[in-house]
Amino acid sequence: MNVFVRKFIWSWAVAGLLVISSSLFAAAAEPSLNVEVRLVLGSEDGKPIPADFKKMDAALAKTLSRSFRWTEYYEGTPQKVQAPAQKSQKVKLDEECSIELKNLGGSKIEVKYFIGAKQIGKTVNTLPPQNWFTVGSVDKNNSAKFVMMRLVLEKAAKKETKESRN
Repeated sequence: MNVFVRKFIWSWAVAGLLVISSSLFAAAAEPSLNVEVRLVLGSEDGKPIPADFKKMDAALAKTLSRSFRWTEYYEGTPQKVQAPAQKSQKVKLDEECSIELKNLGGSKIEVKYFIGAKQIGKTVNTLPPQNWFTVGSVDKNNSAKFVMMRLVLEKAAKKETKESRN
């Protein structure tokens, strides 16, 4: 075989390996997202609330009342979820509500919202650090259940992990 042909084939083989290895490295380099998820119940004054919900922080409730019509807001237990790149993860929020998160990369996330087994909503959004993103629906008894989520920065997530171990 001609020396020129060998060099040509060799250079294309090396270029192909570089392309394959760089695409594998790029896929592996995409970090997991640390997401805080809260189930929130919006209600009118005097309506009964489930025992596992507590009154929401006044500042956050005030922010919600600017956008929604309910006067009282309660939250379930906050959950920390780690969403690996390009994978879906189901999160059960209470006996009837769940979400499915899919990390699409670059802080972009797909959220599917379920009541029981029925999907009632789907959205794709970029999670801004420390700002809340809300999805939800109106319930039958003139109240609402929202799912609030936000991106927890890596440093904050590591600090919380260290504190919880102590």
